[in-house]
Amino acid sequence: DQAALMFANVQGVVGGPEVADQDPVEGLGEEPAQGLPAAVTVADLQADRIPAIYGDATRAEVLELAGAAEASCIVITMPDGQASISATRAARSVAPSARILTRANFDSLVDRVQAAGADVAIGQETATARVLEAALAELLPGGAVKAPPAPAE
Repeated sequence: DQAALMFANVQGVVGGPEVADQDPVEGLGEEPAQGLPAAVTVADLQADRIPAIYGDATRAEVLELAGAAEASCIVITMPDGQASISATRAARSVAPSARILTRANFDSLVDRVQAAGADVAIGQETATARVLEAALAELLPGGAVKAPPAPAE
């Protein structure tokens, strides 16, 4: 669950202890980011000489060890809402000038994530709705998704 913090400049990846040897690092998936090898575990990343550690991304000392202070951008995608808020707060304390993008598990958490220090907070519900709308637009003739008519008064 802590496989959640990745630096956009690939200075470091933080994942929970459960990803140390076998579980995929969230966000790396089957199609790795440009320039990354196909390795998807912290151990594989380390073997490929990509700085990676595992630890609790809500703790400032873990982020410091991962090099967050030098990161220009930090992306946080934790599956737990409170952990996302805590990791955002910790990242902001370690990297005050970094751009922080955080996924909020629920739209109701967006304001709290922003208050914790995220420059951009994206509600998972809204993001999912936008992806579904785009997919639907591709399926419909003419590619247009039309809003339903307003109810008659």
